[in-house]
Amino acid sequence: MLYQKIACKMAEYLEREAVIEKEQKEECAYGLEMLISSICLAGMLFGVAYFLKAIDKAVLYYILFAWIRKYAGGYHAKTYIGCTSLYLLTFSFSVFMERNLLYILNLKQMQGFEFVVMISLMITVIFFAPIENVNNPIEKENKEKYYYYALIRTVIVIIINIVCMTKKIEVYHWNSICLFWVLIYMYIGKWIRK
Repeated sequence: MLYQKIACKMAEYLEREAVIEKEQKEECAYGLEMLISSICLAGMLFGVAYFLKAIDKAVLYYILFAWIRKYAGGYHAKTYIGCTSLYLLTFSFSVFMERNLLYILNLKQMQGFEFVVMISLMITVIFFAPIENVNNPIEKENKEKYYYYALIRTVIVIIINIVCMTKKIEVYHWNSICLFWVLIYMYIGKWIRK
């Protein structure tokens, strides 16, 4: 993959310049690969968001989606291209959902949907988190830590969402849609792991 080649070349350069030791090269290359892929993904997300006139949504999506999924887990595509495509399609579809759901549902129905999503996500995290990525399994000693981090992060996001609902801060619709996708990808990940 292109990210991997660029990261390896950068690590080789750092080794040649005596910035890192030979033993650190592989670890450095992996870290650089993750950094490059994250920067590219963010750039593509904000490019799509600019096109959809949804930069503010992209910021929240980027934070919310990654913040909970980092520890709760769920479905992960096997390749960077699959991951990036799915991530961008999910964002684009989320923008479409947010712009159209309030026309289809009245506010009470929408809030009902949002409460169902929040309760379902909480239950799913309690019973199933962390859902391991087939490509990157969680070490046994980290599973409990991941569970508690996922639980705490989910509770924080749900509390923020409920506060936004009660204060009528419209961002809670978007947050709920992001949580909906976290929930869906957790179930897909659980189903694939069987």
